[in-house]
Amino acid sequence: MLNQYKNKMIEIFKMAEEVHRQTGRSYLTQAQDIRKLCRANSTCRIWDYYKLGIYQHENVNARLARSYLGESSLAAASVALNPRHAVTAAWDKLVFDMIAQLHDLPTAHNMAVFKPASALPSYIPQPLHTRKSLVRFLSNPSSYPLFMKPVHAQQNIGGYYLDSYNPSTDTVSVGASSELTLSNLIETTIDLQSDLYDRSAGYLFQTPVKQHDLLTSVTGTSAPSGLRFIVLQDQHSSTPKIHRCIMKLVRQGNYSDNFHSGKNGNMIAYIDPATGSLSQAVTGYWPFAVAHQFHPTTGYDLLNLKIPMWSKIVDTVLKASSVFATMKILHWDVLVGPEGPVLLELNDLGSTSFVQLHGTGLMDDFMTDFMRRNGQLKHHKDIRNLTGQ
Repeated sequence: MLNQYKNKMIEIFKMAEEVHRQTGRSYLTQAQDIRKLCRANSTCRIWDYYKLGIYQHENVNARLARSYLGESSLAAASVALNPRHAVTAAWDKLVFDMIAQLHDLPTAHNMAVFKPASALPSYIPQPLHTRKSLVRFLSNPSSYPLFMKPVHAQQNIGGYYLDSYNPSTDTVSVGASSELTLSNLIETTIDLQSDLYDRSAGYLFQTPVKQHDLLTSVTGTSAPSGLRFIVLQDQHSSTPKIHRCIMKLVRQGNYSDNFHSGKNGNMIAYIDPATGSLSQAVTGYWPFAVAHQFHPTTGYDLLNLKIPMWSKIVDTVLKASSVFATMKILHWDVLVGPEGPVLLELNDLGSTSFVQLHGTGLMDDFMTDFMRRNGQLKHHKDIRNLTGQ
């Protein structure tokens, strides 16, 4: 515990030093800003001031402070808005897929599902109920390429892109540059021991989604760069509303668009929900992030990029949101294929930190009023104070 505190303090001092170097803002002024931020918004902590780039604003006043949602309250905001009985499909990817099939929503194709001693939907091409059938599927070269992910897990744990299988070495190519033996792959995924993964829920094996050619030309890699939508809906609105949208740009050499705080080179760009136009892309959390107008690999001018088929994507996300009408806040992961959007998954506790990296907090007037009307805030004191209840 003492070492954790020490490391946290060292990290804070490094961030303060970097902000002083970048902006000339004195340590005293930073401390005064942080005091104003935390007094006006009890969801925020010292690191939110730095990581969300709040220090970049000339005047950290109460109105600005209250427009951000601090990292400590990200999950609480979704819990306050979404009744626990309403979020099954956001936690169980197989339930989500079954509902999506009923409503003709575009999703990734499930090649197989591994779920021992449990019934599976009849539309699944290869139901795998035993370890023997799982090994047979994974050791068949024609099963590849594929993407595998747990039915029930958090924080993108256990997701792997598998390119091919080599029978002579009994190894699987993972991503672009590594290999695992089949037994090691199963140990790393199916048999994973983690509080973030429910083994009994099973595993999905999906056909990888082909990305739209324009986005491949932007990033220089065919590994899909996904979109994250935050959608709000309640009985006061005739249709759901896209509140925030970002694009996760994959760096060459990565097979996943997971942000990982920018540590793997992936970037985040804000998308204007009205037009599908991009902002500059950010390489991580502030103050050590860099904002790029031009893609570092391809040189593509991101400010001239509009997501292809944007109207179709928006219509699909809004239609899908209305299917899950008892959820008030929905976090969608979407890929853009050659023919249009593909809904990868629906999330309940989606991270909202990285949608606050471009100078605008999540808690604007609309969101604050929405939370005030719909949030069950009795057990969420900080958010209750933030909304003025």
